Amino acid sequence: MKKIISLIILLVVFSQSVFSSEKPIYIGDLIRLKISGDTSEKEIKNSFKDFEIEKIENIDGNYIIEFRSFNTGINKIKIGNKIIKIDVKTSLNKFKNKDVIENSLDNQNIKKPIPVTILLYISVLFLIILIIAYIVYRIIKRKKDKKMSPKEYFELILKNKSSKNSLEVWSFALKKYLEKKFNVNIFDKTQKETELELGKYDFFQNIREDILKWLEVAYNYKYQNISSDETEKEIMLNELKDIIDKLEKINIIQNGGKNV
Repeated sequence: MKKIISLIILLVVFSQSVFSSEKPIYIGDLIRLKISGDTSEKEIKNSFKDFEIEKIENIDGNYIIEFRSFNTGINKIKIGNKIIKIDVKTSLNKFKNKDVIENSLDNQNIKKPIPVTILLYISVLFLIILIIAYIVYRIIKRKKDKKMSPKEYFELILKNKSSKNSLEVWSFALKKYLEKKFNVNIFDKTQKETELELGKYDFFQNIREDILKWLEVAYNYKYQNISSDETEKEIMLNELKDIIDKLEKINIIQNGGKNV
C-alpha cells in the first residue's frame, strides 16, 4: 500500500510561519498538501519545481497537491509568505531495530540516582555534539552532491529501495538526468510537449523516439491502469539503462571525446 503523508497549509496575508511534518517521510513517499489562501496553480508549480508533482486539484477554492521528494534532509518550500520544512529520510530508517532489551537488577546492585545537574550537563553536551555532527554531515553531503555526475545521481535513485520496480520513480530519474546533463526540462509536460521540447535539440535526433516511446509506456502503466508483471518491468528498466548509456555516448561525441 502506498504511503501518503497529508499536511494542511493555511496562507494568511502578512504573516509568516514555519511548518514541519511530525510524521516520518521517506524518499519517494507520496505527500499531499492542502493549500488555502491567495495563490495560483502557477505559483504552486513554481514553489514545487524541485519536486516530482503527481497531481494538482482545485477543490472548493483550495488547492490539493500531491508530490514526491527524492532529496534527503530538510526540504524548504516557500508558498506565498509561508515556509514549510519537510524532513525527508532515507528508506533505511524504516528498518531500524526497535527491539527493547530489559535488564533485571538485584536490589544489591541498585545505585544512587545521578544528580540532576550532572544529567543536565550531559544533555547539553550531547545536544552540542548532535548539532556539530549535523552541520558536518550537511557540509559533506553538499560537497558530495556537487561532485555527483548526472549519471551517478540517476543510478543513486535506482538503487534506493523505494524505487524498486517503480515506473514513477524511474520516470523521475530519467527526467532529472536530462535536466542535469543537458539542461532540458520535461517535468510537468504532456507527451506532445515533451516531443516538441526534445525536438529543439539536434543531439537527441537519434535517441528521441526511444525516449518518447519509453515515457509513453510508463505513462500508460501509471494513468490507464494497465498492469505489468515483473518481467515487463525488468524489460522497462533495461531499456531505460540502455537509453542512458546511449545519451552518455552521444554526449561524448558532441564534446569531442569528453564526457561533460
